[in-house]
Amino acid sequence: PAPDSCLNTTCAPPLSCASTWGRATCRYYCGSGRQLVGHTCEDVDECLWRPCLHGGTCYNLRPGYLCVCGPGHTGDNCEWGGLASSGHPLTAPAAIAALTLSLLLLVVLGVVFSIRLH
Repeated sequence: PAPDSCLNTTCAPPLSCASTWGRATCRYYCGSGRQLVGHTCEDVDECLWRPCLHGGTCYNLRPGYLCVCGPGHTGDNCEWGGLASSGHPLTAPAAIAALTLSLLLLVVLGVVFSIRLH
């Protein structure tokens, strides 16, 4: 591997060293959630882009943002809807009961057909 030309280079903040084709160059690098304005790194207000879906509330952080989701939604941007918001009236106990009755009916039908064959 080629030696890193930034090892012997010091850049004054907010400049960072970038090694390109074996040459060290001091460049402005603000990092995630920040942008260069003139010669200063400033916070980006990601909430202006309205990243929170389904009525979620956006809070600008430094750096980044946070979506607080309403009832029935989850995910970084409130993109996932749960069963509570999907309109399905079937609850877990009812689903288990329906599955149990279906299996019992299959067993009874299997026994009836087995007796008829003999």
